[in-house]
Amino acid sequence: IRQIAYIVRRAQKPAALDRILDMEDPTSAIVFCRTRIEVDELVETLKAHGYRAEALHGGMQQRQRDAVMNRVRSEKTDLLIATDVAARGLDIAHLSHVINYDLPAAADDYVHRIGRTGRAGREGTAITLAEPREHRLLRNIEFVTKQKIEVATVPTVADLRARRLELTQAALRERLLAGS
Repeated sequence: IRQIAYIVRRAQKPAALDRILDMEDPTSAIVFCRTRIEVDELVETLKAHGYRAEALHGGMQQRQRDAVMNRVRSEKTDLLIATDVAARGLDIAHLSHVINYDLPAAADDYVHRIGRTGRAGREGTAITLAEPREHRLLRNIEFVTKQKIEVATVPTVADLRARRLELTQAALRERLLAGS
C-alpha cells in the first residue's frame, strides 16, 4: 500500500481533496471522516463537483446502509464517505484508494482504515489529509506501522493541467496505434 500525507489546514481540506482526487483518479475510494455531520457535508460538496459520492454512517438505518453498499459494489458510486463505525468489516473488491480526510485518534484505527485497500495482493493507495498540528500523530502512525508515510504537497492548478494533458496525449497515442 502506497501511503501519502498532505499537510493541509482545515479550511483548505475540501479544495485539496478535490485536486488530489483529480490527480489520483481512483477507481473507487472510501473517504473517512470523524463525524456524521462532516460525512454529510463532504458528500454534498463532492456531488456539487460532479463526483458520484454516497454517505455511510451510524445515523443511517440498516436498510439505507445496505442500499448504499449495493450501489458501491455495483460500481454506481465512486466515493464512499464514511465514519469509522460504519466502515467496520467492509470488503469492497475494486477499492483503489482509502483517504483519511480526518486522521484517526489512534494508530490502530489508521491501520484498520488503510487495510480496506490493497487486498489480496492488489495495489492500493492510502492518502491522509493531516492538519499542521497533527505532525506528531503522523510520526506515531509511522512508528506503529513501521512504514514511512511520504509527505507531499497538494497538487497545484498547473499540476492538474499537466496531468490532463498527459492523459489526453496517452489517449490520442492509443487511438492512433489502434487505428493503424
